[in-house]
Amino acid sequence: KINLMDRVITISNHSKQVIESTQYKGVVKGTDQEVELSCNVPIDIVHYPVKKCTPCEIELNLEYDFNYLIVAQWGPRKNIENSIKWWIEENFDEEVGLVVKTSMKNNSIIDKQHVYNSLRDFIKSISTPDMKCKVYLLHGDMEEEELQYLYIHPKIKCLISLTHGEGFGLPLFDAACHGLPIIAPGWS
Repeated sequence: KINLMDRVITISNHSKQVIESTQYKGVVKGTDQEVELSCNVPIDIVHYPVKKCTPCEIELNLEYDFNYLIVAQWGPRKNIENSIKWWIEENFDEEVGLVVKTSMKNNSIIDKQHVYNSLRDFIKSISTPDMKCKVYLLHGDMEEEELQYLYIHPKIKCLISLTHGEGFGLPLFDAACHGLPIIAPGWS
């Protein structure tokens, strides 16, 4: 579909190079015609800007002084379920928290209830009676200033992004801009 566009706009030299160098070869079924797919339209880079907003404090009521943060839509590529599962397996006996800022489809009340139920049932299925770690759900619209506060909250110590099939995302960029350490796979 990329070749149906007049132009591709991306945010980094890295992503431009990946798009330019990616090629797929295949054979059309029925005709045995060999085809090669690649980007044939111009690619421009418009760097993502550093946000100039003043973070606005929000009340989170985090029980522990050390908390991790996940900011991602709940979907297959973001790998939310495995991220939470692996985090609980690693931290089940530690006094640490995991703040999960997520939604599945949108920020509606129905979506919030669905996310809450899914998260509750998922944690219940993998938790143990001696589990000390805590998982907190943040759902719904947040002003930019409120979202930026998550990256400087005194009890949030790092961002986790265990995606697969995803590249460098805006939450990672925002966390890095605020000096928040990031845990992510060494891919993309």
